[in-house]
Amino acid sequence: MVVNGEMKNKVLSKIFSLQWKQVDSMERYPLRTLEIKNEAASPALFEFLIQDHVTFWNYKKNGTSLPLPAILVPDSGNN
Repeated sequence: MVVNGEMKNKVLSKIFSLQWKQVDSMERYPLRTLEIKNEAASPALFEFLIQDHVTFWNYKKNGTSLPLPAILVPDSGNN
């Protein structure tokens, strides 16, 4: 079964979310979803692209740059 990148991200996110809820059943550390849309006017995309780890989120396959299905879990402490 071939799954596109967007579907892989949704599956990965769902699995992570379910596991997180089992571990943090008292919801001391709530998950917040931030979707970074691939739009030129997106402030979130701009902020993300200036980070030094941005190259980590892509990989090359057959000469094509593809997004890495992944979850970023920062420890910013923001509520």
